[in-house]
Amino acid sequence: MRSCLFCLMCAMIVGCSSETPPLENKTNSDLARETLDTALNTWQKGENFNSLTTRSPSIFINDEDWRRGKKLTKFEVGQGKLIGLGIQFPVTLSMSDSAGKATQRKVKFRVYTEPKLSIARDDA
Repeated sequence: MRSCLFCLMCAMIVGCSSETPPLENKTNSDLARETLDTALNTWQKGENFNSLTTRSPSIFINDEDWRRGKKLTKFEVGQGKLIGLGIQFPVTLSMSDSAGKATQRKVKFRVYTEPKLSIARDDA
């Protein structure tokens, strides 16, 4: 009798949970890497970051160095790993500012392929 009562209580707790089920990760790692390479090559060619939104499919990116006009002279992308619903890639960026001062930064980009292609700098 106690075991039946216990099972019934467990079923009620599980059935009445207000938590949302975890989202399924649909990020395609190959497409994520291709998307990041496309964005970084676009930056290296000197194009505006908004030019990525006019492509098909569109790519949305958030990177303050690019927005501020720094030039990307070289980049190296490391092995990606699944973080949450995206793929995080370590990247070494070699940049120069408008005065020609060269800098190198190690950053991380998180790339999502669903629902849209998007890239965010993940400096946290």
